[in-house]
Amino acid sequence: MIQEIYFQDLFVKTLRPQKCSGNGFFFFHGFPGGGVRNEDLGAAIQKHSGDICFVVHYGGLGNGKGKFSFRRSVEQSLQLVNSIIRQEKLESLSIYGHSWGGLVAINAAAKLQAKLDKLILVSPYSMLPPKTMVREILSGYVAADPALANVFSVDEAIEDVDFIDKNYNPRAAIKQISLKPGAFLFLQAQDDGEVPAPLSRAFVPLFPVAPDYREVKQDHSFTNRAELIRLVIEWLGSKK
Repeated sequence: MIQEIYFQDLFVKTLRPQKCSGNGFFFFHGFPGGGVRNEDLGAAIQKHSGDICFVVHYGGLGNGKGKFSFRRSVEQSLQLVNSIIRQEKLESLSIYGHSWGGLVAINAAAKLQAKLDKLILVSPYSMLPPKTMVREILSGYVAADPALANVFSVDEAIEDVDFIDKNYNPRAAIKQISLKPGAFLFLQAQDDGEVPAPLSRAFVPLFPVAPDYREVKQDHSFTNRAELIRLVIEWLGSKK
């Protein structure tokens, strides 16, 4: 069964199996890609594991409402997960985050570790670039897709980055993550100009629990969706 709701600015598509495992699986996408790209993976996991899957779109992106804010994408996502845990009476949760969604996922995992079952990070943001680089990257996105100028401001985004660096820094958040061995998958794209592999290699040893770290033949967007889904389902299957 598929349900669609709004939570503040977030759009959430819920993929609900007939018989639920008791685990909720949350999917957080990158910027600026809309969360619709995670629906294929959510559908595959729901079928494989019987988890309730929650595919999130941030405000201003995909089917999200209003304008996009990096700060609100983190804070509203954390509030959403807390709300759904209570509403659905979930026994446990798993979290998937790609690119910017990796930063969101890391903070959610840190805040909600008491119920955390599995964590999957895919070329995640592990540190925030300098302001000059942030402006360059975001201006490039707007140049490639002028419609983005209607849903977010580069100047406000730079202010957000300062706040996030102080309050949601992934390198600080990972110190609070507690996972049982074998419950953490980290996929890094080999052909990644946005989150280069050497950056992720340096990030991995900082986690309290070592991930299953793999560098795979993908670009930053993980365009080969079939291969991504195959890897994730294969990994989940090995944990049963």
